[in-house]
Amino acid sequence: MAIWKILADSEYLGLNYADERDIRLTWAYEDGELQEWQPFYVNYITFVTDDTDERHERISNFPRISGFITCDETAKSILKQSLYSHVDFLPLLSETIKDRRLYIFYAKTVLDCLDEEQSEYTRLKSGYIVGIQRHVFKSDCIGGAPIFKLPGGPAHAPYVNDRFKQLIEDNGLTGLEFRKVWEG
Repeated sequence: MAIWKILADSEYLGLNYADERDIRLTWAYEDGELQEWQPFYVNYITFVTDDTDERHERISNFPRISGFITCDETAKSILKQSLYSHVDFLPLLSETIKDRRLYIFYAKTVLDCLDEEQSEYTRLKSGYIVGIQRHVFKSDCIGGAPIFKLPGGPAHAPYVNDRFKQLIEDNGLTGLEFRKVWEG
């Protein structure tokens, strides 16, 4: 079993906040269930650094936005059945994107499965993990969770198993980058 870290692929057109002053990242979880969510407005990024590079004009199923992985309705419909208890799809709003619905793809399963004695990582005094240089997981702790995040770790870069990666690839979904971090 391999564990992969997923990130939004920068080879595709990304998103930005429609008005950064209007962002209200209001969400509240209680016992692993979403109690409150305040959607915010997004738009596709309209500038590219190299206007001859057509890669940046392609739209993916998982467009990137600072701090989050998002997904479109196609990805949501494919993943929802397999991941229903492990993720939430938090709706986003847009005045300019009329042809697709977008969601924050939020991993809500938290597993305390990092073997802290064998891993190499940096933790702030607050307990927040800012970087893991070498991952070692307790394999019996992961079980069959297809996607998870670590306690005290960033919510925007969850970990996934081989089954999740295969589901993305089998369905031709685009916009995610998989980095293998552990083989157990």
